[in-house]
Amino acid sequence: MLVRGSGLVHRVDAGAHVEERVAGWKRPQQAPDWAITGWRPTPEIVAMSTLDSYSAVIAAVGGYAVLGIAANGSQPRWLGLGGDPADLHRAALGFFLLRRQALVSVTTMAAPTALRGPRIIGAHPLSRRIVPESDTATDDATEDVAPPAVLTALTTETVAAPATRGDVPAGVAETLREWVDTRRVERLRRGIALRVAEDWQLPAGGILTVEYRVAPGGTDGYLTDAVTGKPLVTAYACRDLHVVAEIAVCPHCLTGTCARCPQPAKPCALCGGWVCGQCAAADGRCPACAAIHKPGTFARRRLQVPRGARVWHGATERCQVTVWEEDGVWSLRRNDHTGTTDSALPGWWVAEIRRFLPGSA
Repeated sequence: MLVRGSGLVHRVDAGAHVEERVAGWKRPQQAPDWAITGWRPTPEIVAMSTLDSYSAVIAAVGGYAVLGIAANGSQPRWLGLGGDPADLHRAALGFFLLRRQALVSVTTMAAPTALRGPRIIGAHPLSRRIVPESDTATDDATEDVAPPAVLTALTTETVAAPATRGDVPAGVAETLREWVDTRRVERLRRGIALRVAEDWQLPAGGILTVEYRVAPGGTDGYLTDAVTGKPLVTAYACRDLHVVAEIAVCPHCLTGTCARCPQPAKPCALCGGWVCGQCAAADGRCPACAAIHKPGTFARRRLQVPRGARVWHGATERCQVTVWEEDGVWSLRRNDHTGTTDSALPGWWVAEIRRFLPGSA
């Protein structure tokens, strides 16, 4: 049995002459199992010839092609027909990225192994999920990344093709290659971006999931500030799970809020310290200032204020506020989780807060 450009040929010596029977190449409706066994990804059987108990196929993935010949019940023999073996990897990438039969060449990529993700301050990373995605490549881009390296970086998928035992003779191969080269093959050039989702364990309990995208060729992941829209490498998660560059921590409930929160922290109407909307009184005072009063003699001694000064004091479990006036000079002391601060009060501030201080008129 011979293989020619015209198909399988059976020659019989009839004495004075040689008789030939030829089974031409045709596009098959269905490929025999042996023709696709041992391939990853599955090849296209572009032509097939069957004569008696013999079958021959031209199998191709992209431009890479081989000729396979088998008799019923025997192992096939494979011969090379030329083309780039890297088309196996390009085809695997096409299915992995696009879920269709396309050969993808990668111009630039964001490698999962090189990814540097953002950090949520005070939180603990639990898991990271990375999904590579196809991105457009410029028209003048060339293939910069070797297809095997791309496939290895993005997935555990592998490629395989039957081992060949030599090549088809040049004259026959040229004719058979026409079946390979004249068919339509979708070839695409793409960049590879990464879509990343991460779960973070928050210090107060609960899990925050953040998502970000790394562009082709990039290594750093950025979050988006929920208030300003600016990119963030490090961020806080506020009480309402907004990702922001800064939070204001309420000393009374020890939770952080941002400007996007429905009840954000604001300066107390009396002492000026942070107080969130959940903890603030209706008049804008923090719980310590809402409890402010003139202390008795014994309590006054523990406040360490000047003898003879007029004093007001309010306290909760986590915050204390003391206001005193001596010879027309007003001062305020505040103590919370951040420490103790003493401040001299300007006249405009005194005018604003006197309504909260019993007997200050």
